[in-house]
Amino acid sequence: IIQLLLGMLVIPLSGDLLKSGFRKLISLKADCDTLAACAIASAEISALLMLFFPNMLRNGNASVYISVALLCVWMNAIAKNMIVSRAQRNFEILSNDEPKYAIHYVEDEKRAETLTRGTLGDLPILATMQPANQITDFLRYTFSSDLGDHVCKIASPVILAIAFVFSLFLAILRADVVGNPVCYGLSVFALCIAAASCVGIPLISNLPMAIGTKQYVRGNGLLLGYQSVDDFYDVNTIMVDAATLFPAGSTKLESIQIVGESRIEEALQFAASLTQHGGSILKDLFAGAILTEEQMILPVEDYAYDEGSGISGWIHNKRVLLGKREMMVEHNIEGLPAVYKEDELTNGSLEAIYLSVSGTISAMFIVSLTAGKGIKRWLRELEREDIHLLIRSNDALLSQRRIARMFGYPEELLKVIPTRLEQEYIAETQPLETASASMVCEGRLAGLVQTIVGAKRIYSTAMLGAIMQIVSACLGMLCAIIFLLLHAYDYVAGGILLIYHILWTLLTVASLHLKDV
Repeated sequence: IIQLLLGMLVIPLSGDLLKSGFRKLISLKADCDTLAACAIASAEISALLMLFFPNMLRNGNASVYISVALLCVWMNAIAKNMIVSRAQRNFEILSNDEPKYAIHYVEDEKRAETLTRGTLGDLPILATMQPANQITDFLRYTFSSDLGDHVCKIASPVILAIAFVFSLFLAILRADVVGNPVCYGLSVFALCIAAASCVGIPLISNLPMAIGTKQYVRGNGLLLGYQSVDDFYDVNTIMVDAATLFPAGSTKLESIQIVGESRIEEALQFAASLTQHGGSILKDLFAGAILTEEQMILPVEDYAYDEGSGISGWIHNKRVLLGKREMMVEHNIEGLPAVYKEDELTNGSLEAIYLSVSGTISAMFIVSLTAGKGIKRWLRELEREDIHLLIRSNDALLSQRRIARMFGYPEELLKVIPTRLEQEYIAETQPLETASASMVCEGRLAGLVQTIVGAKRIYSTAMLGAIMQIVSACLGMLCAIIFLLLHAYDYVAGGILLIYHILWTLLTVASLHLKDV
């Protein structure tokens, strides 16, 4: 009677769960709600009938399984609360004033193969970031179905079918022995549902998602829902701009050597204009070095990037080049300092960048590049997952080998995108007004790597949890069938099954915590 009353108290509070569970079962789209709804409904109906046939309890021919059903409902409610908490955390970040980047994978297979050619033997799954003024479909992705729902979509009708057939078989077989075959059959049906109810299955996705997203929001990376994991768990390549690896503070202008009668203000303005137009990692360095407020970024015409040597363009009808010594030699630029002079200024660890205006050297900039510890850390995370890295760069300083050496990243996992594929890169990264995205970051490497790597680890963690819950369901159903056939009802009483599922839930939760997400 106590269990029955508790169940009757819970049912009004779980009206949405019951309605959703049975509606999805009828539409052949069962989920975690379905198993919980079937467990509470079958246990409650069975217990109600036993009020009229108490001898079945006295004789040990039946038991009450409402406690197991209540545990199912409780686990389901905990998982729902995790989803709501995750939504609140994500919305706080999504609604702030920081820029937002939608993370997406390249859907055009031909483009993905073109960009990754020479790096992968497998089918490329290429992900990148795309700036967007507004991110849409927040609720759809937040409350998307998860791995537990996918398991229950198959498991629920199978469990119900087995329970129905077995309970009908036993009710007919023992109709003359049990007293009331209808009550007995419903009790067996409730027992089978309770034994295979996968109590912890709502947690297998939501617990690692809850643990992971708490960490990811610190780097402003957002996994809106389990759809993010489904979309990105198999990514094997990411594509970024070189500026992502060299954020503000990674480049420093050590000194400027003005050549001939050139003016330092003009030299800085021309260098800032070229690097800004080309999206170079040096753009902030030169823009910050402009000496007067009157100096503005100038328009650049006929911009070009000479792969591996430098950039060029026309500014105020003057041909301006910015690049390494090799570029100046190739274009027969006059006034190039002697090699020993360059060596003295660079001291083996710095870089010399030359600026020429109208065919004559105007200035030499001595620049230092630093590989940030934070960037190195996130690249190590990529390496651990064997993820390839594509880099778009138009900086002569950043060869593929140099980037690999600076960050300690395996060169075989690295590729600098050739100039001829610049438009392919732009097509996938150009700004959008609105973007429907299940994964979002603020344009920094930390947010991108955390979410991509996190999706992979959450997927493997959730799969482990799913396997454990499937085993618990199969073992529970098998034991229920065997003990009922042997008339060993005491071994499948409601209290025994409650302890059984508590232990399996604790084991599942422990296994989910063992894996790093």
